Amino acid sequence: MARLSALRSSDPREDALDSIEVPAAVVCARCGKPDCPGCDSLDETTLPSGVISIVPWERPGTSAWSRLWLTARAATRSAASFFQSLPPGSHTSAFSFSLIAEFYAVVSWAVFISLLVALPLHDIAWLMLKNPAGRAMLARLWVVGTVGFTVVLVVGHAIYGVALDKGARRTGARSRFSQALRFGLYASGWDLLTSPLGLLVSLIAEGPRATIHLLTASMGLPRRAATAFLRGIYHLEGPPLAQARNYGTTVAIILSITGAIVVLVSLVFAALGF
Repeated sequence: MARLSALRSSDPREDALDSIEVPAAVVCARCGKPDCPGCDSLDETTLPSGVISIVPWERPGTSAWSRLWLTARAATRSAASFFQSLPPGSHTSAFSFSLIAEFYAVVSWAVFISLLVALPLHDIAWLMLKNPAGRAMLARLWVVGTVGFTVVLVVGHAIYGVALDKGARRTGARSRFSQALRFGLYASGWDLLTSPLGLLVSLIAEGPRATIHLLTASMGLPRRAATAFLRGIYHLEGPPLAQARNYGTTVAIILSITGAIVVLVSLVFAALGF
């Protein structure tokens, strides 16, 4: 509960990006060196005020649990401000966040769906748990389902970011592959915060009103986040922005559906014992 109270006490305006006041003319916003020969433009790594943006997940000194939820909240509730100034950084950090967020989200959905199925069919569920073959089948389904969907979601988010970069380059914009990949991976926060676990944490930490607001805020979230990202990082507007966004969305949907079908087929084979 102490961890949840830490989430409750945080200022929503600080969720999007933890900030460090640094004079933009003194140090490089990317490498932090005062004698930097020249990294990316400060306009692409700082907020309009000249404040350097830092993703909460990459901020040292706090627990991983708090950083996970603060980043998920920022990516979901403050998507526009979070993604429009997403700084370059470590792909490893972004990947670890995506993997943990998607795993928690998938496991919570697996538990939720299992309860929905088991409660009305409790007699059958109990017989399966008592039978060694039934337990083995359920274990296979859990392993294949959780691992399979976690991988599909992580890869799908990464592809979404990379596809947005490709879409932006098709309109003549300069490539921002690193930030695009990080965009896709940190967008996994959407899945965590809108999962049964995310809604439960929100309900306990912030109450029913905030949870309802979270559900309404999640509608159209990918479109808003991609728009803010393409506008803030690639400086696209109008038709070029829409073309890049639509290209990325189309590629991500096609490949994600393909991955989901592969996992579902694998679940069938797992249930049959192959």
